[in-house]
Amino acid sequence: MNKRIRYIQRLAAITILVIIGYYLYDVLTPMTTNEKLAQIIHLEDRREFSSRLKKFLQDENSKVRMKTVLAIGNIGAENAGDTLFDMLSDTSWQVSASAAFALGFTGDKQLTWRLLDMAQDAPVPVCVKLVEAVGRLADSSMTDVVADLVEFLQHPSPDVRIAACMAIFRSNGKMASADIIQLLQDEPDEEVRQAGLYVLAQFGIRSATGIFVDNLSDPDPYVRSLAVRGLGKIKTSEAKRYLTIALNDANKKVVALAIRALSSFQDKTLGAVLAKKLKNESDEKLIVELLKALSRLKNPAGLKTAYELAQRMGAEDITAATMSYAATVSGDRAFNFIDSVMRVGDAYLRASCAWAYGNIGREIVATRLAVLLNDEDPLVRAAAFQNLIKIDSTRIDFYLDQALNDPDFVVVSLAVDNIATDTLVSYLTTLHTIMSMGTDIDSDLRRSLVEAMRPFIDKPSPDSLALEIVYMGLKDPEYVVRVTAGNVQKILPDNLKRPVLLLVENTHIHEKKIEQALKKYQKNPYATIVTSKGDIEMELYFDKAPLTVLNFIMLASEGFYDGLRFHRVVPGFVVQGGDPRGDGYGGPGYYIRDEYSDEPFLRGTVGIATSGKDTGGSQFFITLFPQPHLEGRYTAFGQVLSGMDNVEKLVVGDTIKTIIIQESES
Repeated sequence: MNKRIRYIQRLAAITILVIIGYYLYDVLTPMTTNEKLAQIIHLEDRREFSSRLKKFLQDENSKVRMKTVLAIGNIGAENAGDTLFDMLSDTSWQVSASAAFALGFTGDKQLTWRLLDMAQDAPVPVCVKLVEAVGRLADSSMTDVVADLVEFLQHPSPDVRIAACMAIFRSNGKMASADIIQLLQDEPDEEVRQAGLYVLAQFGIRSATGIFVDNLSDPDPYVRSLAVRGLGKIKTSEAKRYLTIALNDANKKVVALAIRALSSFQDKTLGAVLAKKLKNESDEKLIVELLKALSRLKNPAGLKTAYELAQRMGAEDITAATMSYAATVSGDRAFNFIDSVMRVGDAYLRASCAWAYGNIGREIVATRLAVLLNDEDPLVRAAAFQNLIKIDSTRIDFYLDQALNDPDFVVVSLAVDNIATDTLVSYLTTLHTIMSMGTDIDSDLRRSLVEAMRPFIDKPSPDSLALEIVYMGLKDPEYVVRVTAGNVQKILPDNLKRPVLLLVENTHIHEKKIEQALKKYQKNPYATIVTSKGDIEMELYFDKAPLTVLNFIMLASEGFYDGLRFHRVVPGFVVQGGDPRGDGYGGPGYYIRDEYSDEPFLRGTVGIATSGKDTGGSQFFITLFPQPHLEGRYTAFGQVLSGMDNVEKLVVGDTIKTIIIQESES
C-alpha cells in the first residue's frame, strides 16, 4: 500500500513539474510575429481592449504595432482615443497612418480639433488618414471643423485634396459645396475631380447643375453616372431634360441610373418617355428598371408591353416586376396574370405574387394571401404575412399568432417588428416566452426581440416583461445581441440600467487556426466564383480582413454557396448573393465581426453585407461602380481580377454553381 502511495506521489510530482515546465516555456519563449498577429486578431475578434492587446503597441515590429492600432479601431472602445492618439507619434509613418485611420472609429468628436492640428504638418500619408478621420467624427453642426476641412482642398497633394472632399461628404458639410465647385474649376487631377463631383452629386447641389451637365459627355461612364446622380437629386426641368437624353447613354449602368432618377420626379409626362424606351429595350436588367420606374410613377403607358415582354422572355425578374407594375396601375384587373404565375411559379415568384397582391391593396386579395401564408417555403410565408398585415386589419391577431408560431425565424421576427410598431402590449408574455428559449432560437430573432422592446420601455413606467427581455439580452451568449440590449437600455433611467458584458467569450475562429492561416497565406489566396453566367476570379484580402476571408474559405470549402441565387442586383450599384434563404435575411447561423480597413470600394470590390455592425455572415456583394460611401462601413475582403463582364451579366435568379479556393502558398 505504501508503495502505491509513493508511486502516486512521484507521479503527481512529475505531473506538476511538467506543468511548471510547460508554463515557463510558454511564458519565457519569445512569441513569433505570427503568434503575435494571431493573438491580436483573436483579441480583436473578442472585442477585448485590454492590457493583453495594448502591450503590442510597444512591440519592436512595426507590422505588429500597425495591426494592433487597427484592431483597437475595429473594437471601437469608447476610451481608446488617447491610446490611439499617442500612436500618431510612432517612428513608423505606416503605424501613424493606421492610428489616424483607427481614430475615425472612436466616435470621439472632441478629437477633431487635435487631429486637424496634427494634419497641418503631418507627412502626406498620415495627413490623408487624419483628414479622413475628422470626416468620420464630425457632423454638419460642427461648422468650424468643416471650415477647416475646406483649407485642405488647397493642399499640394492630390491625395489630401481627395481626402478633404470625402471628409466634407462624410461630415455632411453642405456648407462647403461652393468651395468644392470652385475647386473643380481649376483642378488638374482627374481623381480629385471625381471626388469633388461625387460629393456634389451626393449632396444634390442645384448650383452645380452646369458641372453635372458638362460631365454627361465625359468618356468615363463612372463620371457620367455621378452626373446622372446629381441631376436626379436637383429635380429641375433642366435636369429632367438632360436625364431624358441620358436614357440613350452607351453604358447600360448609366441608363439604369437615369431611369431611376427620372422615376423620382413624379412627373406623369415621363410615363410616355419610359414606355417608349421599354418598347424598344431588350436588356433584361433595363427592362426591370423601366417596369419599376413606371410602377413608381403609377403610369399604365407601358403595361401592354410589359405583359408581352413577360410572356416572350420568361425571365423571373421581368415576370415579378410585371406583376408588381400591373397590380399598382390596374388593381384587380391584374388578378388573372398574378393567379396564373402563382399556380406554376417557384418560391421566388410565389413570393413576388404575394407582393403584387399587396399592391392591389384591397381586402379581396386576403384569401389568396392566406393560401400563401401556409406555403411550404418561408420566403413566401414572409411575403404573405407582411402584406396581410397591411390590407386585412380585421384579422391582425390571427396573422400575428400564426406568424409567431412559424418555424422560420424571419417570419417570427417580422411579427415581432409589427408588435413593436403598434405597441401591442398583450403580446409581451408571448415574446417573453420566446426570448426565454435562449440559444434554441436564432440569434437574429433574439436581436429583433430585444430591439422591439424600445416602445415598451420608453415611458415613465416601463413594462416589466419588456425590461426582463432587455435584461436577458444583456446576458445573451451572442455579442451582437448584448450590444443591442445595451443600446436599447440607454433610454432607461440609471436606476433601471444593468451592466452589459461586451467581451466575446467564444469566437468563431480559434487563435491557433488564425496562426496556421498566417503561415499558410503569406500571400493572399484567390477564389473563383463559378456562376451560371461564367467565372469570376478574385483575390481575397487575407492581409486586410483575415477573419472574413477565413470564414468565406470555410463556407466555400464546405459547399455552402453551391446552388445559391444572386437575390439582389442593382444596376450601377451592386450584385449580391450568398443567402441560403434567397431573400436577403439568411446567413450561416452565426455572425462574423466587421474588419474595417482603408481598402477603397472600387468597381469589382467584394464586401460583406450586414444589417448593422458586426452582423456579417455569408452574404457578399460585388460593386459595379466605385462606392466611396461604403468605405469604413462594410468589410472589403476581396477584389475581382477577371470576369467583371460576367458580373455585369448577372440578374436576379442567376446562381453560384460553386466557389473554388486556390490556397497556393507561393
